[in-house]
Amino acid sequence: MFDIGEERRINKAILEYIDYYSLNLEHLVVYTEVGSGYYQFTPMICVIAGAQKVYAVTRDSNWGKADEIKKATYDIINRWDLRDCVEVVEEKKAKDVSKCDIITNLGFVRPIDSEMISWMKATAVIPLMWEAWEFRPNEIDMSACKKRGILVLGTDEHKNSFIKYAGYVVWKLLFESNIEIFKNRFLVMSSDPVARVINELFYNNGIDFMWTSFHENIQGKYRPFHIDRHDRSTLLDFISRCDAVICDEKVFDRPLIHSRGLITPEDLKEANDSIVVIVRSGVIDHEGLRRCGIRVYPETQVPFGYSTTCSYALGPRPVIELHVAGLKVGEAMARARLAGLGVVEAARQARQQSLAQDFEGDLAWIKDL
Repeated sequence: MFDIGEERRINKAILEYIDYYSLNLEHLVVYTEVGSGYYQFTPMICVIAGAQKVYAVTRDSNWGKADEIKKATYDIINRWDLRDCVEVVEEKKAKDVSKCDIITNLGFVRPIDSEMISWMKATAVIPLMWEAWEFRPNEIDMSACKKRGILVLGTDEHKNSFIKYAGYVVWKLLFESNIEIFKNRFLVMSSDPVARVINELFYNNGIDFMWTSFHENIQGKYRPFHIDRHDRSTLLDFISRCDAVICDEKVFDRPLIHSRGLITPEDLKEANDSIVVIVRSGVIDHEGLRRCGIRVYPETQVPFGYSTTCSYALGPRPVIELHVAGLKVGEAMARARLAGLGVVEAARQARQQSLAQDFEGDLAWIKDL
């Protein structure tokens, strides 16, 4: 539950971002989720943006009970005096999905498997609510989408600087773990594009840092701050003088701190047994670090491709903006498909009219970029 002041701020942010992105969902039917906390407001975004109908799927989770979320959703709709076009459902059904123009890939909607894809109308589209490189194959059956011509595109978080939130999430984790940041020294274990925004935040604030990654042939502004992962002596020497190691790896499915990683738990203990390991994403040997007496924050363990802490932790704006931007990608795709464009031309048009982002390699829709 939110107090009236925070609810008003959330409403104001929704209106602001709908206007900024020119989101217009009139005559479109949307299938999305309704969750707890700030994720409760995605259906309201759709309604305010003019959606004809919104199916919002929910279920029990560690974050909240479905019946409580359902009641809270309808209560907000009534308090905000919104149109009665939201239907909260607790089960994905063909009769609902088949009516929808836009199907988001948010939590309770996933997985979008071949059966669910078979329910969709031929012109249905799926906007990823994040960048295309963050696509996780177990969540959307892309082969089935390609076969049926269901267009799927990502949301370019660079064009609206949204990706910069990643750096502030790292800072939040540092503060929560009682690391001061000011006058501290850090080693960042991360790959572009996330590494760039973390490095930028440290660089612009005069913080002492270096970084290492699985990338080869590092170029750009932060090259002088890069330690080659094969240069163990330099890496361990810098670690010996660090307050924390920051792990944030979503590009390379390879362990960071592990017997097969960039460094081992034993390396850390020998070089600096007072160091703290801050993990936003990436594979680390939690048990090995525990045995070595190295503190890890947060202690949450997540598989590769997921984050221990999302930008949600900063407040409502990151969630609202990303969902509005993602829905704008969905709007652009859906209107192109409904106008009769094929998937490739629809993808081109969506890229021109929104933050739509194509995949790379075999998953790309537009092959001649």
